[in-house]
Amino acid sequence: MVCAFLPVRSQSNALVTDFFANTARLQELILYLAQMSEGDPSFGAVKLNKILFHSDFAYYLSHGRSISSQEYQKLNDGPAPKQMLPVLEELKVKSALAIADRIYFGHMQKRPVALREPDLTEFSGQEIAALDSYRDQTCTICVKFGVDGYISSV
Repeated sequence: MVCAFLPVRSQSNALVTDFFANTARLQELILYLAQMSEGDPSFGAVKLNKILFHSDFAYYLSHGRSISSQEYQKLNDGPAPKQMLPVLEELKVKSALAIADRIYFGHMQKRPVALREPDLTEFSGQEIAALDSYRDQTCTICVKFGVDGYISSV
């Protein structure tokens, strides 16, 4: 069961508005990466998180800002955006994304599948190129069993 907690200030919608503004970019990035990785059998939730993390931080180092505007958290299989689960749930409720459970190298893989085209109008060509670069650098064979993809330079 996924629980999403949305903090709300008593006299202002500022936090609610901030949540949706900050997650709109992440939603479109998830849809874009899911769509672009349709032919990659190793693409799953862990690989999605790794692509987002590495491209965000590399872009931040070279441009002074991240692509997704997300905060990341440490998980067992690598970093992930703190808002990833609520955002995935929201995309599923909107029928924009499905999660396909598949067996990959003997382990369960949660594979995001885009059900609509991503809206990339808010992203620069440089941001998309950074995502594509890290997506292209990912391995198609697991380096560690149970993890559905690593950045090859890790």
